[in-house]
Amino acid sequence: MEASELPEQLQQVRAHADSLGGLFDLMERNYLFVKDLDHRFCRCNRALWIELGLKSESEMLGNTDADYFPPSLAKDYVDHDLRVIKSGKPILGDIWLVPSQNSLRWYKINKFPIFGESEGKGKLVIGVAGLMVPYEGAGSVPPEYE
Repeated sequence: MEASELPEQLQQVRAHADSLGGLFDLMERNYLFVKDLDHRFCRCNRALWIELGLKSESEMLGNTDADYFPPSLAKDYVDHDLRVIKSGKPILGDIWLVPSQNSLRWYKINKFPIFGESEGKGKLVIGVAGLMVPYEGAGSVPPEYE
């Protein structure tokens, strides 16, 4: 789906993500994504869509985690997003074991609320931005999971 074909809510969140400029393309080892309140991807970086076996970002737009991950994992991702959406506060440094092209990898996950304006309601959370960074502590397993 092309960005111009996205529903209005996705376009609004994507516009906020686009304000980050080239940051998405600079993240070669990390995964960066933005989702709307319905957990649909509005923006993602090249590293993420390649990891998922896609040919372009446009293939990912409007899809959800359920389109790429097993139901239990997709539900965990949505629940994590909802914590950010409901609180309006970031979640920093959570450590997750994530499937990655026939293997499992450890990542530090950081998620941030994206705020937009609403007539008469002021600032509201309109989406979630996430950054997944490969865990590079001593050894391949975070100490708290050994």
